[in-house]
Amino acid sequence: MGLWQQSVVKCADNCGIFKAVIIGMPKWHHSRGRVGYAFRMAVRDKSREYRGEKLPRGIIVRTKQPIKRKDGSTIKFDENAFIAISNNKPLGNKVKGPVTFFRLKISMTSQDNVVRFGGVPEHFNAPFQRLLQRQAKLDSSACAPQLAWRTYPGGSGAMLKAVISKEVDCACVLTESAVAHIIKNSGKDARDQVRILGKIRR
Repeated sequence: MGLWQQSVVKCADNCGIFKAVIIGMPKWHHSRGRVGYAFRMAVRDKSREYRGEKLPRGIIVRTKQPIKRKDGSTIKFDENAFIAISNNKPLGNKVKGPVTFFRLKISMTSQDNVVRFGGVPEHFNAPFQRLLQRQAKLDSSACAPQLAWRTYPGGSGAMLKAVISKEVDCACVLTESAVAHIIKNSGKDARDQVRILGKIRR
């Protein structure tokens, strides 16, 4: 069923809101809210220090309704909870309790809500585009990050330098040796930071 208008939800962050009422859902959400959906709310209970909007926006992070995962398992919570956002950024700096929708981790840690992607144009293909979108959990949600594409000439090493200097957050490389080169030249902590998203047959 999901959450509907006039549903009471609790705040899961430390922005100063304690409780709110859902007053609006985007049209593409079919007027009901699930985990990861954005909505407009009316603040019902707040702290004296709260100086935000009267009708802020939020993202649903926990629901009493069971959530079915791709592996067949289900998960549900004892409360309906949200985190407040403004200009697609969280109002608080700390989330209390579990968060089921992992795409929020990207948009909350990115300062400008943009994932910078670099690569050589001839290496882009449809399977890799789908892999990147699936990994970043991109959809029509207001809190989902956007991709900023940066292209580099092939065979020049410019793209590898961009990764090492952290000019881009994600890149497409063709060989394992390129990955080893990035790890070797990015510092001692690079092995824990570099993560291979997947391999695509050309």
